[in-house]
Amino acid sequence: MAIIKKTSKIRSIYWHLKEIKCVVGQIVKSYDLIGLADSTGFSTGHHLHYGIYPTDEPKDKGYDGAVDPLPYIIETPHFTFNNNLWIGKSGEDVKNLQIALANEGFLGQVGFSFTGYFGVMTFEAVKMFQRKYGIWNTGFVGKLTRAKLNELYDN
Repeated sequence: MAIIKKTSKIRSIYWHLKEIKCVVGQIVKSYDLIGLADSTGFSTGHHLHYGIYPTDEPKDKGYDGAVDPLPYIIETPHFTFNNNLWIGKSGEDVKNLQIALANEGFLGQVGFSFTGYFGVMTFEAVKMFQRKYGIWNTGFVGKLTRAKLNELYDN
């Protein structure tokens, strides 16, 4: 296991390392090798567990206090949603929608990537977003959905 202090308020932890490639006190940067993943401990195959621990968070959240790392990994985007979007549309507006939906926690639920194409998986993620915010869940990104997205991402 390797623990990295990211800031005075955040530390990250990496489990199931067969070999740690950094030392105590070392300053690590993006893309530095921290360790080699394996199948150590109680596991059934090679993988890595990654956790974020805000030091000011209570310990009763997540795995021994770990919280969802996505908000710490992806910087909150700043988009303006001015166009209606629906299945079959493609382009930068759709890609921004997909990033916003992932930032809201729907990426793992539908498994889409940021393709810029509004397909079935994006449609399902939009419906989940709409349900979360009490918007009539049509899967169509119209006036009400755009207004909520703009409230969240146009800062």
